[in-house]
Order: sequence, then C-alpha cells, then structure tokens
Amino acid sequence: MVQASRIADDLRSLGLAAGDTIMLHVSLRRVGPVEGGAVGLVHAIESVLGPDGTLMMILGDDDPWAWVNERPMEERSALLADAEPFDSQTAPVLPEVGMLAEVVRTMPGTLVNDNPEGRFAARGARASQLIEHAPWDDYYGPDSPLDRLVQIGGKVLRLGANLD
Repeated sequence: MVQASRIADDLRSLGLAAGDTIMLHVSLRRVGPVEGGAVGLVHAIESVLGPDGTLMMILGDDDPWAWVNERPMEERSALLADAEPFDSQTAPVLPEVGMLAEVVRTMPGTLVNDNPEGRFAARGARASQLIEHAPWDDYYGPDSPLDRLVQIGGKVLRLGANLD
C-alpha cells in the first residue's frame, strides 16, 4: 500500500506545486492500493495543490437517453416523455471515466456543472471559475471548462490513465 505522503512527495518531484490548477485523469487499478483509498489519493493531491489550487475532472454521464439526440428535433419531446429529468448532482459518472471521478463527484465541496454530455467536477479555489456557466452548444470548445483550464495555465495530471 502506498502512503499518501509518498504520493504527495512524488507529485512535488514531478513539478506539481501549491496553487496549480489541474485536470486529473487516474486509473486506480494502475496506481494500486493507496492509504485512505480513493479519497486518500484525492487528499494527497490536494495537499500538494494547497488552498489556492484546484482539481478538475471530467465526469460525463451514464445517460440511457443520449440516443434521443440522434433523432430529429421534432421527435425528441415525445421520445423523452417518460424519461427521468437529468440531475447533474446525483447522476452517476460515465463508467469508462473511472471510479475516482465518481468519488470526487460525491465528495463534500465538489462543484458539478449541469451539462450531461460535457459534465465536469471541480474542487478548490478556481472550481466555480472553471465549470460554472459553461456553454451547452460546444461543451469542449470556446469558454468550456477545458478552454478555461488552458486560459489560466492549467496542467493535466495523468496517474496510470490510458492516453485514450
């Protein structure tokens, strides 16, 4: 089992610093057992980022109604008549995004935007700046959470995550 303090030291050695804003991608399977589990890993990362840092993750949504978007606009209302309304705060993460994203989504203090297709979670000093009022029409383009991450000089941290 890897100690959380060891992870924090390793991240500092890699160049992660207090005040950084990061987009996090993690494969817990590849990282292996961490002291405190998935929450312990998040806390280790946040201990490096400090109170001025921010952690963001993509969540997506395990949306059983996404297929409706492929139908003509005039058919969609009828097709969605029996659908549960989307709730960004309670909808589970898209499974292929990974378990850590679901853990981050449910941690107290995490903000989640309301777009089922371009849903992100963020924690820390710049969380609201990154994800609030994101565009619905181009959720990875201009003024999206990803664009905002780039604009503020954010970094991408991949821990065992597949490059896909």
